[in-house]
Amino acid sequence: MLARLAILLVFACAAPPTLAQGVVRDDFEGPEPTLRDAGGDATYKIEFQRRVVEGAHSGRACEQVRIAGSNGTCVYLSRSISRARVIGELSIGMWVKADRPGLQILARVVLPRSNDPQTGQPLTTLIRGSDYKHVGAWQLLRVDNLPRLVERQVRVLRTQFGPQVDPREAYVDLVLLNVYGGPGVTNVWIDDLEVTDVVSPASAAVSVASNAIGSGGAALEARPTSWPGGQGVPRVELKGRLLLVGGKPFFPRAIEYRGEPLSRLLALGFNTVRLAQDPTPAILREAAGLGVWLIAPPPPARELESLSPDGSGPRIDASYDPVLMWDLGSGLAKRELEATRHWAQRVKAADPRNRPVICEADSDLQGYTRLADVLLARREPIASSLALDQYANWLRDRARLARGGTPVLATIQTELSPRLLEQMRLLAGGPLAPCGIEEPQIRMLIYTALAARARGLCFASRGPLDGNDAATQRRAAILELVNLELDLIERWPAAGNFAPNASSNDPHTTGAVIETDRSRLLLPIYSSPNSQFVMGAPTVKELSFVVPGVPEGHNAYELSPTSFRPLPSKRITGGTFVTLTEAERDSVVVFTQDAVVIRSLSDRLARIRTRATQLTCDVVHAELADAEATLERLAAVGQSIGATQKVLAGAQDDLRQCDSLLKTDAAKAYAHARHAQQALRGIQRAHWDQAMTGSESPLADPFAARFASLPEHYRFIHELAGAQRSANRLNDGGFEDLQAMHRSGWINYEHKQANIVTAVELTPEAAHGGRLGLRLRATAGDAENKPAVVETPPLWITSPAVGVQAGEVLQIQGWVRVAQPLSGNVDGLLVIDSLTGEALAERVTGAAQWRQFTMVRAAPRAGSMAVTFALSGLGEVWIDDVTIQGVVRGGMQPQQAQHLPSAGRRGP
Repeated sequence: MLARLAILLVFACAAPPTLAQGVVRDDFEGPEPTLRDAGGDATYKIEFQRRVVEGAHSGRACEQVRIAGSNGTCVYLSRSISRARVIGELSIGMWVKADRPGLQILARVVLPRSNDPQTGQPLTTLIRGSDYKHVGAWQLLRVDNLPRLVERQVRVLRTQFGPQVDPREAYVDLVLLNVYGGPGVTNVWIDDLEVTDVVSPASAAVSVASNAIGSGGAALEARPTSWPGGQGVPRVELKGRLLLVGGKPFFPRAIEYRGEPLSRLLALGFNTVRLAQDPTPAILREAAGLGVWLIAPPPPARELESLSPDGSGPRIDASYDPVLMWDLGSGLAKRELEATRHWAQRVKAADPRNRPVICEADSDLQGYTRLADVLLARREPIASSLALDQYANWLRDRARLARGGTPVLATIQTELSPRLLEQMRLLAGGPLAPCGIEEPQIRMLIYTALAARARGLCFASRGPLDGNDAATQRRAAILELVNLELDLIERWPAAGNFAPNASSNDPHTTGAVIETDRSRLLLPIYSSPNSQFVMGAPTVKELSFVVPGVPEGHNAYELSPTSFRPLPSKRITGGTFVTLTEAERDSVVVFTQDAVVIRSLSDRLARIRTRATQLTCDVVHAELADAEATLERLAAVGQSIGATQKVLAGAQDDLRQCDSLLKTDAAKAYAHARHAQQALRGIQRAHWDQAMTGSESPLADPFAARFASLPEHYRFIHELAGAQRSANRLNDGGFEDLQAMHRSGWINYEHKQANIVTAVELTPEAAHGGRLGLRLRATAGDAENKPAVVETPPLWITSPAVGVQAGEVLQIQGWVRVAQPLSGNVDGLLVIDSLTGEALAERVTGAAQWRQFTMVRAAPRAGSMAVTFALSGLGEVWIDDVTIQGVVRGGMQPQQAQHLPSAGRRGP
């Protein structure tokens, strides 16, 4: 389809030949739209297209387009460019924001040596780039690695037009954007088109296949690679669970690549970058020059097919030397296993450096870790119903489900879910206060991952880290700070063994212990209930630990980014007793008597102390400013807590002291900043606890997920109190008649797994109202060999689809009971609405009595929605009286009250 459509577009927007230009840019700042309607296979109408002067990605303006369409797959807008030869360095990027996913950037490639037999004109083809995923946010869409993509497409064209199709002297003359987001209306904003390394057709010829594994077994063009300092690239190898680089343990601190210069990511402390697409020659060269490692997709399997058993055929050449691991993809399930296995085999056969292979699998972890060497584990617990202690157990379960001995890299969440932010924007109906993830939460995610035996970290990132906006700069500062902290301690998770945990005098704090032959590291991990929403702080002033197994003669040291000093400790029954004061709660503890360890830590500390202090002060200043603004807005809705005013004044004074000491005493300045941060955490948690009084679900409305949005939470629940509800739209949610449920569209699914038996039935004992209720059950077929971990939900049931209008507010309610705690999976019973997915799902692991759940959601677009109940573990759940109602929003103003009801407790 794409090839045929490209032929029809041959002369749509031709550009005259030019000499080499280097870079082509369009910043979309002029008064008139740039993009042109280039057709498509959908029935569509461009409702409007204009330049707008607000919300641009950069500068003052961008281009906005609204498309209404149906019955197709594509609607193209095009922008002609000067003819650019297809070479490895050519790169095309365009920034896009939309209210629907699935948009895609493409490049039209002209093959001047091949003619279309029907028109007699040069043959063209469309090369697809990345697609749009992050709804409501700016995302850079790219077309890279064009020689390889063109060679792949030429093979397709040869099946249609014959072997005479010739890719030599190919050039790009048109950039296209598929703006069709599906049936209905799609709103798109476009900005900052950039085409780099443009060489005109008049320049010296470069073969389209020069940087690809060609047909007939030709090897990639070899380019010797040198690491910074002129040395060769260190050898990468995996020995057991240890990743070695140059023969030394290596701890990857990776970040997902979003188009930033690699030098920027290196400056933030990352030693590895994870690419979603094949690395371009330009990125490979930049990585080698900087000494930055890459986790990247390998060449496609079909380009490695001709490798012979004797080792002849295509080989992955030296230009790929900066690749640390080959990435086989994310979200992998059983259906992709065989194709992935074949790919992994081809890669390992073609890679002379024998680098590890990594993948992120959702299911069949045993199968995937038989073909991959490393497992990547991804979860986003912050502002979700997944508690931090559950997240820790989930990480451990991933390792248990994998092949024994498989090292795990954990993904660290750095941004709130786009689904959550989308719901906040829709329900607020206006601008939102800044909402992000706080630095203490990111640190606890890191410590939790390390305690779960992660051998590396990959920081999730949806947007680039080189922007000038306040939110990006704050996130960058937090990530630089945690990287400085990791630089101090990474030797332990890179090469150490995991010892029994330390106990503490705080019921919500544990101590993870990692040991080497010469030292031990204690990581304090604070995970009070609901700390994934608002962190809070330990209730004890002095945090004491009893650490088992510390060798005789080891001394205790407090370690922070500004301090490495002895701590009093003593041996007692059960281990070594050590205490962190209130100012030291965010520090770690090192036990050692080795002078080499002490000297190494002191040297590292001297290098980072000044920068770490400045970053900490900047981060806490930003937290204070946000807290002050939120407290003012809370006061406006009558939700002040008088006792926090004195605490706030103390935090303000601490930061004044921090500022005055910044140049003269880094350790004291840092301590004041951390003390202020602890105070702010206490203030935030006190307000959040008050807001949640009487609520069983913090995600009943999305505003309750963050401290910064609590004023909107209060306004919203008061609005709900006076709002009218429509009649129930969900058929047969009372579960009284099985045949009627089938006719209405209720569907149950079973994922068969070894030794697990499932059952779905309507039964009187599961009734909350009426005669019958729904019972879901999953049990071990052999009770003597009950599975310790259940990999994927064995049973789930989905409601009929309910029609919704764009912007409509819906209230989903129902009753659940889980008399005995579910086992085998931390997710328990998942209640998922299709508008927000797992990001805002309700989790129920135990409910001895009937419990009502309420979820208020807004429809981002017209269409339909459904509710799914997924039984993730072993046990039995009862469900009844499920309803979906439309909410007619009112204008009721919040009352001036100290205690208000929560949406989670309000009925229709």
